[in-house]
Amino acid sequence: MKAVERSHARLEFQSNAEYGRRFAALLESELVSGKAEAEVLTALQTTLAASPGDSSRYLCVLSREGEVLCHPKSGALGQMMTANFMSVGGAPSEVGPLSYREWVDQGQLEGFMVNNGEPVELIRRFPISSTGWQVLVHTSLKSLMRESRELSFTILSVMVPTGLFFILMGTLVVRWIGRNYELEIEEANQRLEERVNARTAELQHTVDELRKTRRALDLSEKMALLGQLVAGIAHEINNPLNVIGIQASNLREIAEDPDEQRAAEAIQRNANRCGQLVRNLLSFARNDPPRRQPTSLRELVETALALATGEAQRYQVVMDSSFPGGDVIVSADHIQLEQVLLNLVGNAAQALGGQDGQRKVTVTVTREGEDAMIVVEDNGPGLAPVIREHLFEPFQTTKDEGQGTGLGLSLCRRFVEGHGGRIEYRDRPEGGACFAIRLPIAMQSATSASL
Repeated sequence: MKAVERSHARLEFQSNAEYGRRFAALLESELVSGKAEAEVLTALQTTLAASPGDSSRYLCVLSREGEVLCHPKSGALGQMMTANFMSVGGAPSEVGPLSYREWVDQGQLEGFMVNNGEPVELIRRFPISSTGWQVLVHTSLKSLMRESRELSFTILSVMVPTGLFFILMGTLVVRWIGRNYELEIEEANQRLEERVNARTAELQHTVDELRKTRRALDLSEKMALLGQLVAGIAHEINNPLNVIGIQASNLREIAEDPDEQRAAEAIQRNANRCGQLVRNLLSFARNDPPRRQPTSLRELVETALALATGEAQRYQVVMDSSFPGGDVIVSADHIQLEQVLLNLVGNAAQALGGQDGQRKVTVTVTREGEDAMIVVEDNGPGLAPVIREHLFEPFQTTKDEGQGTGLGLSLCRRFVEGHGGRIEYRDRPEGGACFAIRLPIAMQSATSASL
């Protein structure tokens, strides 16, 4: 019976020690990754406080001086460890039990917590090398002894009839009973392992949440810096754009040649467009709502394709448009939607730049119920599945370094969703990329003859 008790105690302590070791390793990895100590402690305290309570077995984190940093009981936080310790062998030192600090300084990793000269808890310590923190796994000796006695009584109740059966039935019955005993031990080991895995999974979930929070904070910092940068650029660019627009207007009024008047008008129109694009970037950083007005999608698409003519010629791409159901009128910010189409068409043209054979980009406008659909598709290589997962996130780009900012598709989604719509990427059975934009129709469509 004593051997069984020792075996049970060793298994229980090994289980608790393994849990503490994994806990300490995860804690060490979080600190090494650059997380703030206060942030890590807060997340760990939340995990310990939410874990199922077990006063006979628990885990806590102390400083080297003995201050309680994390504990399943929140009331223990900030208190100092006042208990004494003794070695695992059970024999106190010549000067009596050690204080917590002495026990740590001597490099003891296992020991007993002493109360009134008697050991009450078995302790396993795991130091965190990057800090002075100490992870302590507590196992109540009283509870451990009670469980060992219960296991001993259970085994004793089995062994008595086993002896009788051995006398009566011989070796066959003994072997059968022995097999059942082995299964019980295996099940006990399995339950202990499941408990360790469950606690480790809880901690891993907390670590994953910390990583998600860190990524969100990094993105917020980038967006704040972007807002400051755009505000500065807008201030510096708007003044010369205003001068260009005013001078172009003056040239148009005094020009006598029709070609000169058209040139001046084009200069003024594009200067106004540049100013509006700068204001749109400010709106993106500030998340301003769109300025809506009745907008013809046919005119919008034709204007965007005309502005993308230079990009099409550069990459030798054929651009086409289709309006199977005629024109569709929506209430929208013309400049914002035009910027969305220019981004999508420009990305498609660049993707087709290195492809052999025909290079074609098509923009199709249809009506589906109460929504307008704008589909931009090409016959290029398409996008890999790993890229699609973060396609519309800011600062995500598939272009070569120095060729893109990673804001184009994020800007498209911001503008489309600001109109109450939705943009998504679709697969084309025949290959290539396809982006579909769905916008609500706010008024009756003006139908014209199909192309």
